[in-house]
Amino acid sequence: MSTVNRRSFMNLTAGGLAAAAVAGCTPGGGANPTSPGTAGGSSPASSPATQGGGSAALKVGWYGGAPVHEAMDSALKAFTSANPGITTTGTGVAFGDYWDKLATETAGGSGPDVFRMSMTYFVEYASRGALDDLTSASVIDTATLDADVKASGMVDGKLMGIGQSSIAPALFSSSAMLDKVGATVPVEWTWDEFSAWAKDYSAEAGAGMYGSSDMAGNFQMFDVFAREHVGNQFNDDGTLRLDAAVVEAWFALWDDLRLAKAAPPQDVTSAAGTFETNPMTTGTAALTSGWIQQMTFFQPLIKDSVVAASPLPQKTKGDFSGMFVKALDFWCVSAQSKHKEEAAKLVNHLINDPTATEPIGLLLGVPPTVGAREQLAGAAPAVQAAVKYVETYAPKAGKAPGPWPRGYGEVMSAFQRAAESVGFATAKPGDAATTFIDEAKSALGA
Repeated sequence: MSTVNRRSFMNLTAGGLAAAAVAGCTPGGGANPTSPGTAGGSSPASSPATQGGGSAALKVGWYGGAPVHEAMDSALKAFTSANPGITTTGTGVAFGDYWDKLATETAGGSGPDVFRMSMTYFVEYASRGALDDLTSASVIDTATLDADVKASGMVDGKLMGIGQSSIAPALFSSSAMLDKVGATVPVEWTWDEFSAWAKDYSAEAGAGMYGSSDMAGNFQMFDVFAREHVGNQFNDDGTLRLDAAVVEAWFALWDDLRLAKAAPPQDVTSAAGTFETNPMTTGTAALTSGWIQQMTFFQPLIKDSVVAASPLPQKTKGDFSGMFVKALDFWCVSAQSKHKEEAAKLVNHLINDPTATEPIGLLLGVPPTVGAREQLAGAAPAVQAAVKYVETYAPKAGKAPGPWPRGYGEVMSAFQRAAESVGFATAKPGDAATTFIDEAKSALGA
């Protein structure tokens, strides 16, 4: 019997999870209406699409933009064609609307059998008994998964989700912007060298041109910097390991770049919350950052340029231990599902079947299996580059952090607020860092 508590899930509606949906995957460091799996911006929900005509009816839920909806419809059609005893009804929802819908449906016992789950809220749902333990789901071939991706789905020793992608933080560059001053982007360089590079670029490129977008408020890109100093930001019990000194150093780095006009002013960054409005897309910054698959979202928007990816700077040149490769999103099976075996079979299809890999491609991230990545060998150059990036740096990266703890969404929001207080000159880096640490500990229940 499910242990899902209706009252606890009603606390995760608009005032809870959805309030944190401005997660730190933003390309510009400001508010983010775009999840890692969308192709830029929000989109209306897709119309429910019923596939197949079998007796086991599976409800499937996911978030993303129109390309994700279309790809999922194709993947589900392929699944029901191969499994005539199963019917699927799928509905895609924009990222910002998904969490309120999922929490409400889960609380009411009408949630999807199989659904897409963000790492941001993964532990929240697992701890409330909403996710089925897939450890013994023999129809799911987990042996194909990258080791770090499989480990990301473990909560308290149980496999609560199957990683749908391998993601890694990356620094993106625009060849057209680099060519303006004849610049190149190093692979091995320190944060101090990055800062000097950004200042030199803006000085040579002229007024209104920036070496980099402002990453100060992007908690997930800050993770690389933090790991280089203190290891993982969180302890195994979900408490905060991070200290104020590291946060202050990060805020001070970006404050210095803003003051030097090597990064955009805060008002520009706050308005640049989509791929379309990111300073690199608009041609005012040479560099930006994000999850590696997002280079495939930037490339179509910058038609006169080649978008390339390289590692974020390092504390010690050439030491990539701050980097990580892990699952960001998962396919989960509801603990309330009446068709758990069929649901698990669908999860296996979405991860391992070529007829799912073909339409999905990199829309949900770099595929988490070698076989799926090999299938994309003939894909567009940006897709191939993203796959190569993961395969190149996975062996060099540090151990992936575990699942993000309960309260993670609130921690991200607090970090962004603190960064903006420095950007708008209402707080000094040290004071903002102290405020953030206090709010983060409160959010984590420490």
